[in-house]
Amino acid sequence: MHEWNIPNASILPKTNKIHTVITTFYFILGIIALVAAVVLLFKPIVPSPFVAYGGLWLLNLSHRVWIDPNQLIFWGIAVVLLMLINFARPDVKHSTTAAAYPSAGAIVGALLGIVAFPDNAGLIIGSALGAILGAFAFSRTPRGRLAVKFPSSKFFAYLCSVGLPAVVTSCIVALPVLMTYLIPEQILQ
Repeated sequence: MHEWNIPNASILPKTNKIHTVITTFYFILGIIALVAAVVLLFKPIVPSPFVAYGGLWLLNLSHRVWIDPNQLIFWGIAVVLLMLINFARPDVKHSTTAAAYPSAGAIVGALLGIVAFPDNAGLIIGSALGAILGAFAFSRTPRGRLAVKFPSSKFFAYLCSVGLPAVVTSCIVALPVLMTYLIPEQILQ
């Protein structure tokens, strides 16, 4: 077996079996949290952005997905601001049917956004447009016409209470895909 002559090799982190098990555990928990966040978009029991942000941190701690620290700070601030907005409007209630339209639109929009423009702007713009189109589609259903009329303050409140969490969650869930698969290909070209 050949020993590599690396200067200052003593300061490099040593990988042992326990470290590998812990990082694998973080990775699996991160994936589970991101999947749970997507499910929570459609069944709003717990605020899905918190779960998605926790999953993002777990993936970052696993050292298998590199997330830029600025991204972690940005999405952390977005989650806190979103929760402050939603806690300020406790009177807005929505059902799982009402949450499904903007949530599905935000997820599809995020995926189309990173395919069309593989950067953060494409991710955010695609997700936001998808959520707006999903909310508009819900307002055109028989149930949505009664609850949320399109050009009204109820529509805007609905979009803030359902669409914004869907945008933030779908962006956070799609961010590891963007950082792992799409950004490195652009850097190499």
